[in-house]
Amino acid sequence: MPGIRNIKLTIAYQGARYCGWQRQKDDVTVQQTIEDALAEIVGRKVKIQGASRTDSGVHAEGQTANFIVTDDCHIPTHAFAWILNGRLPADIAVRESVDAPAGFHASADAVRKTYHYRIYTRREKDVFAYDLRWPIGFGLDMAAMNEAAAFLVGTHDYQSFASARDTRDNAVRTITDVHAETSPDGDEIIVSVTANRFLYHMVRNIVGTLAEIGRGRWPAEKMAHILAARDRTQAGPTAPAQGLSLIHVEYPKIFISPLDTAPIFGNTLES
Repeated sequence: MPGIRNIKLTIAYQGARYCGWQRQKDDVTVQQTIEDALAEIVGRKVKIQGASRTDSGVHAEGQTANFIVTDDCHIPTHAFAWILNGRLPADIAVRESVDAPAGFHASADAVRKTYHYRIYTRREKDVFAYDLRWPIGFGLDMAAMNEAAAFLVGTHDYQSFASARDTRDNAVRTITDVHAETSPDGDEIIVSVTANRFLYHMVRNIVGTLAEIGRGRWPAEKMAHILAARDRTQAGPTAPAQGLSLIHVEYPKIFISPLDTAPIFGNTLES
């Protein structure tokens, strides 16, 4: 009776062509595309578990997934990355494939996730990265945005930033960091949010609210009132999907691989 190997993948993708991560019946998704490539490699259907079910049009630089193969599959673990890359489309790349403990689960074992949201602030129309960032065409008050963002750090009920489609009863999450900074070229603002877990559209709703404050429509202290209200109608609009990217998924030390410890802040899908 063969044993099993649990293989952990680190994946990057440009999400513009996909209806999100999770396999769907009638739409092309990232999970489906990778599972189909794996089936060609190992000769049977393979189910992969993703750390985050990124939405339609959302990108990733450090999505994590795992899948099981039996020991009678003789492909070395490290080789899955480059074999998969030979079969995947140009907008999906496996950055790493490593052995994980038998009980490892990419979603259940994640302790923190970091997302970046990119806002393009120049007036000139962007024709090369239009599907990677939100073009607003003017600057924002970074000091006010960061003052407002500070109210979000900690363990709170984030119902004000949950989509109506999120039907979970418990909206309590822990945000360990949220801040905005200007990109090195000055063309965009990058909002970084790190939390233990996220609600549906949570980052995009936070960014939409911060943008209202950055535009001067609301004072920074309004963020505290929005958070306390636990009412989605009190927060700002939902920022578009294309500016959002899953940057990094953190795990306990037992699951750490080289890419889990690599510095990631400031990376973009263009670098």
